[in-house]
Amino acid sequence: MKMNLKMKECRRRYGITLGDIANKTFVPIDTLRAWEEGVSTPRDRAAACRVAEMIKCDVTDLYTA
Repeated sequence: MKMNLKMKECRRRYGITLGDIANKTFVPIDTLRAWEEGVSTPRDRAAACRVAEMIKCDVTDLYTA
């Protein structure tokens, strides 16, 4: 499964919005949107770890294309 689809699936499974993630992880919502739309992938490993923890997925899922 592509990273952006995995991220969206995990986020929706737990009823978490991009705004929720942005507020709690300090990752800009535009960055999260780009990750989820497949425009870019995480460059900051610490930010990716915070997001993965919040949406309850493995951080490697955020890097899998």
